[in-house]
Amino acid sequence: MPLSDKPTIFIAFANDAPTSEAYLRNLVEEKNAVREALKTLQENNYYDVIYEPHASIDTIFQVFRAHSNIQVFHYGGHSNSYQLLLENFEGKVEVAHSEGLASMLGRQENLKLVFLNGCSSGKIAEKLIANGLPAVIGTKWSINDKVAVLLAKCFYEGLAQGQPIEKAFKDTTDQIDTKHGTANLRDLYWEGNEETEMVGKPWELYEQGNGGNWALKLKEQPNLQEQEGKKQVIQQADKIYNIKNANNSTFN
Repeated sequence: MPLSDKPTIFIAFANDAPTSEAYLRNLVEEKNAVREALKTLQENNYYDVIYEPHASIDTIFQVFRAHSNIQVFHYGGHSNSYQLLLENFEGKVEVAHSEGLASMLGRQENLKLVFLNGCSSGKIAEKLIANGLPAVIGTKWSINDKVAVLLAKCFYEGLAQGQPIEKAFKDTTDQIDTKHGTANLRDLYWEGNEETEMVGKPWELYEQGNGGNWALKLKEQPNLQEQEGKKQVIQQADKIYNIKNANNSTFN
């Protein structure tokens, strides 16, 4: 597969087996909400959007190898302070350690935002910032699944309209505050969370420099297939023209 340099958004999900108690029942809803929010970016040929519903370590690395201009990477699924829980090719849980992942993502020159929409991903977010990422959205605690869906939906709706990361994030948190209020923040956390020292909201925007000021470039990209087709037509026309000239020269 030739390396693609078209602006790209990579959306990855991983889940436990449907029979497991750890199965995230709202993850499909999150995927559909994000897909709907980003639909116009593909329809207007602004960005390629890659969806991987059963992400493994291998598939994540393969996608980044094949696409040199991934600007946003989103992960939805289980996580903790040091790991993302992905899926292997047998559908079983595969642990992705943050050390190697943070190093790889930190070397992606065009990557502007990583959104880790899983529980307690803040430590990984800090590691990504330390590895050079401009902006990362992570969670400090275990987040309520339905709130996680709303967080992703509202954020990507703002981002797809050209809002900078920081504005899209703040508008999203304000919208959630409007729906849930701020008097009882425990509604924002996972129902089974028994942690007693939870301060503030579970999500946070981590950034360095002006990372939060970055926005998607809503500009139509060249259609490479169409360009290649036109090139072939021109080449064929030149070939016919040269043959006709050669025949005319022979008779003259």
